[in-house]
Amino acid sequence: MNITVKSISPVIKELVIELPKERVDEEIAKALKDAKTVAHTSVKGFRPGRVPKTIVENRFGKAIEAEVAHKLIDDSYPKAAEREAIQAVAQAHVEEYHLHRGEPFRYTVRVEVRPNVEPAGYFGLEVERPKVDIPAEIIDREIERLRLGQAQLKAIDGRTRAEKGDVALVDFVGRIDGRVFRDGRATDYQLELGSGRYLDELESGVVGMGVGETKEIDVQFPEQSPSAEVAGKKAVFKVTLKALHEKLVPKLDDDFAKDLGHASVAELRAKVRERIEGSARESALRVARQNAVDQVVKKNAFEVPPSLVERQLDIMMEDARNMFRRSGVRAEQVLDPAKLREEMRARAADHVRAAFLVDAIAKREGVQPGDSDVEERLQRIVRAAGPQGPDARRYWEEEENWDHLKAQVREEKTIDLILSHATIKEVERKPGEEADAEEASADELSAPAAPAIVAP
Repeated sequence: MNITVKSISPVIKELVIELPKERVDEEIAKALKDAKTVAHTSVKGFRPGRVPKTIVENRFGKAIEAEVAHKLIDDSYPKAAEREAIQAVAQAHVEEYHLHRGEPFRYTVRVEVRPNVEPAGYFGLEVERPKVDIPAEIIDREIERLRLGQAQLKAIDGRTRAEKGDVALVDFVGRIDGRVFRDGRATDYQLELGSGRYLDELESGVVGMGVGETKEIDVQFPEQSPSAEVAGKKAVFKVTLKALHEKLVPKLDDDFAKDLGHASVAELRAKVRERIEGSARESALRVARQNAVDQVVKKNAFEVPPSLVERQLDIMMEDARNMFRRSGVRAEQVLDPAKLREEMRARAADHVRAAFLVDAIAKREGVQPGDSDVEERLQRIVRAAGPQGPDARRYWEEEENWDHLKAQVREEKTIDLILSHATIKEVERKPGEEADAEEASADELSAPAAPAIVAP
């Protein structure tokens, strides 16, 4: 077998592989013999194995050539790739082949390969990390959220007219231009009047209604509504008020704290602060890791395999669709998928580049997590999963998923090594990061995101 390798680019190789004519003739002879055995089923008048060779060749020649070519390629390409140390990252593509009896078989293959990465400049960085400084008002807001979560509803006696602050039990149907829009219909909906959690005009329109009354309320949807179906449009809601309740929020005292499993309000506050600060530290670490990786990517420019960029774009596009889906909107309603894909292309390429860089740094620096490191991560996942902990453990202990988790731990340990050699500059949190820290909880650990593309 003769092999010629040509570099089309740093990440694309072209292999011209040639097999001797003896091998070709041998495979053609085998294929003809097999074809003669089955040819009687489609060539009438001949017994099995008795169909003349010329008839078989005339009838099945093209199919036999294709079959032999595929067999020769399937048998020889893996050996050729191994001999030439081809580190493929995607399926190889056969560009052309020529098969003729009595001649060598020659075919050309193009394949995407790992880039040769020699990472530089990853130690000695200056990396920004948000400060972990949780003000008291965030703790207060979280405790208030806990109180509201324990609130109970009590039917209002002696009054049938809705007032601001009531929780109204309503049925409604919303229409735009006479048609019910998506999620525009509800039964036994609890509408807290004046809370601003739904639509202000709808909430204010219910104020003053009597129990049993049905009323039509005009509502103007905001332009920035996440649903393109209703954004900026006028709707008419037909609302029936069925009952009125008052919300009874428990007092912030030791009894309330005990209901949540804490000895006192002081202990509850301490636990809330501990959780939020823990989430803030995790958030700050994620930001610092990303800042470090971004700097390393900027210092190391190299071409990446196109198919991996496309694969990463598929992941990013699906993430975008899921984000819109959670808001009850189809992404295609509010954006041009083709345009968005192109806008994200450079970021996708950097993501793939980062995966190769982190992998190369890990190899150079000898970063290799042990099973104990992965087990520690798994225990955090199990704790965070609560009642579903045993199921989470079974899932991640499957071999493929365990390797996936191990790859993530390796990536994080490598980036943490980079951070250990960096100068960390603490900066004020950007707008929104406080909310991230406040809302984050341990359940973030239940489904860790592995590197979107792990360099093969």
